[in-house]
Amino acid sequence: MALDNNLFRMKDAHKRLQQKEDITHPVTDEEMKLGEHDRTLTDILDNDRTQDLFLNKFCYEQDSAMAKDIVESLASDTVLTAKQTTFLEKMREDFNMRTAEVEKLQEILPNMIGRIAENDPRIKEVVGKIGPEKAAELLGAEFILLAMSNTKQFRKTVKELRDLHDLETNPLTAHLERSVQESLRKYGISEEQYWEATQGGQNAATKDSLDTLAREQMGFFSKAIDSATGYVTGRSISNRRGAEMYQNYVDQSNVIEAADKHMKALGRILQGTLNKDVNLAIQRAMLTNTEVDENRSKDNLTTITQYNAIKEEVATIQPRWEKFRDSEAQRLSIKNLSSQPAALESMKDRFAAQEFQKQNEYRPSGVFIALLAFLFGTRSKDDIKSSLK
Repeated sequence: MALDNNLFRMKDAHKRLQQKEDITHPVTDEEMKLGEHDRTLTDILDNDRTQDLFLNKFCYEQDSAMAKDIVESLASDTVLTAKQTTFLEKMREDFNMRTAEVEKLQEILPNMIGRIAENDPRIKEVVGKIGPEKAAELLGAEFILLAMSNTKQFRKTVKELRDLHDLETNPLTAHLERSVQESLRKYGISEEQYWEATQGGQNAATKDSLDTLAREQMGFFSKAIDSATGYVTGRSISNRRGAEMYQNYVDQSNVIEAADKHMKALGRILQGTLNKDVNLAIQRAMLTNTEVDENRSKDNLTTITQYNAIKEEVATIQPRWEKFRDSEAQRLSIKNLSSQPAALESMKDRFAAQEFQKQNEYRPSGVFIALLAFLFGTRSKDDIKSSLK
């Protein structure tokens, strides 16, 4: 029986409305759509980059043991359990949402790197080495990895950005800006004059500078009235104008100080992405005027395909050794290796050394760190040699 789609129109409408309520911008709370981030597990796992982010970073952080078992099952072509399937579906939905949120944050963070650098010495050093554009690009890329592997830090970032957004969009902040502009216009003072008078900070000298600035803008008769008013009342017109501008300045400074605290917090979060490998890549890029990513040491074990290839090498070590041994014997014109044990030992040493070097060159990440440790254990070069027959 073919069901009439009209039968489900209300249900589908409710689903769309629910999704509309659930998916909002992480900072502004505006409506947000998943768009290209609405991916199936096939979409995610079919791409090396997203597979790495999903399995190695996102799933592994949520439940390392479950992620390890799932990857092992997928690698060995074993049917997933119901619990594993449920976990993957939940992670798929959360991962899609996280990547969409990260994309929105990446539209914000690059424009803030300069301000963050003003408040964080390490971020300032990065900007000084490779410039603001490359620094923004680098930290943006590193933030993706952080967001996928450290939910706590991601949520901290969202909180700081939300607080900044609330500060910027607060009606009181807008009212303060209008009040400053109205005062300056009313008293004939330019922003440059105002900034110069307030550069000394919150103190009596700044208040005096604003009083003087207010008086300097007065005409001859206004100054005379100003002096008379001050003599009679103890507080001149320029004093009152200076006090008004000084209070505006103090309020502005408090808002800026609050914003700077959020910038410092964001700087501390981004500092966490500057590990040894990243710092070395920055240094190389600085010396060669190249892109930072070109100078990075990248992990070479991040996908199930790569892991299966390594498992295959481990499983076929004996036939590979025999092929190596026979090739070397032919090269050295040795017909009977049993009669030349020293030559055979030398071949074993060289083959074991090659295998051990290859083993040490693997750079796994996330779940594959544990899987590779289980695969190799404490296997040494001598262990490899002793296994050769």
